[in-house]
Amino acid sequence: MNKLDKLEISLLNDYYGSLLTVYQADLIRLYYDDDLSLSEIADIKNITRQAALDVINRGTLKLKEFESKLHLAVKSQSIRKEIQVLMASCDIETSKKLENILRIVDEL
Repeated sequence: MNKLDKLEISLLNDYYGSLLTVYQADLIRLYYDDDLSLSEIADIKNITRQAALDVINRGTLKLKEFESKLHLAVKSQSIRKEIQVLMASCDIETSKKLENILRIVDEL
């Protein structure tokens, strides 16, 4: 799995992690955000590497399912790009206001 794929799963976990079990979201965070190996996660959680992998894979599939149905991450990225285009064509005052809107979008 390349860095872009890992970043995508991490982003999806930010959007939809609260829809997973706390355990799934936590293991996904450890694996994708904290870049821990399956062995390290297994040691921390006192489980086998296979159990960690199974939980991460099931959670990852659910995250992708949520995004395929809701499209929140794609919509957010699209809004972000449009705001950046507007910022480039506006005066400084308007650009600062758009920057505030961009921060709000990032927090969603």
